[in-house]
Amino acid sequence: KNGTFIREIISFKDIIGVHDISDGGILIALSEMIIQNNIGMEIDLPKNIDIVNWMFGEDQSRYIVITKKEKKVKDYAIKNKIFIEKIGFTKGKSLIIKNSFEISNKELININNKWFEEYCS
Repeated sequence: KNGTFIREIISFKDIIGVHDISDGGILIALSEMIIQNNIGMEIDLPKNIDIVNWMFGEDQSRYIVITKKEKKVKDYAIKNKIFIEKIGFTKGKSLIIKNSFEISNKELININNKWFEEYCS
């Protein structure tokens, strides 16, 4: 059901990016989206959560979606009985997890490239 929803909203042409969180959780998905698209993000942590589980919990059929048309996607989700939650927005050239940490896109890209180069050598 969630996968079908994602496939259908991609056809709206208002989707900038989509990433599942099944491999590494939300933080890894956000980082990969930032590295791929060189866009910054500001994320709000939900209240009263286990921060490690929230950031790194791997779940099937859950996705991060970046869209230009938030209301359109939200209305379509309601129509199709899909739970969605806004966790933040695109902004600047860093990943900002409010009240937790910030890392620049450049630093994320450098860390990713260094790891990959070391792994391949």
